Amino acid sequence: MCKVAVTSPAVIGRSVGSLVDPLEKTIFKKLKANRDAEKNENSSTTNTDGDRDGEFIRSALRLAIVVDGVEDVSANRRWVEFMEKLRKKDQLVTVFEALKQEKGALVF
Repeated sequence: MCKVAVTSPAVIGRSVGSLVDPLEKTIFKKLKANRDAEKNENSSTTNTDGDRDGEFIRSALRLAIVVDGVEDVSANRRWVEFMEKLRKKDQLVTVFEALKQEKGALVF
């Protein structure tokens, strides 16, 4: 999807609303799973599962960052609300900002 956002931004601009639900589910469901696993040390969730969930979150955030840079997405109210929600989530602020810094180094 990142490649599509870079090579065909018009396609992303037209369909950005359809990206909100899957990205929200991926990011916030995985955040909740990680938080629950941390609270319950006797959980059957292994460290590998936590690492995998973290990578899912980072991948979804990378896509959100790239898509947010596409012209015309700011006209979509759902997208703007989604990005505001991401920026307000304390658990995501550090990761989100680090990924934004890496954006220039991302290769598609």
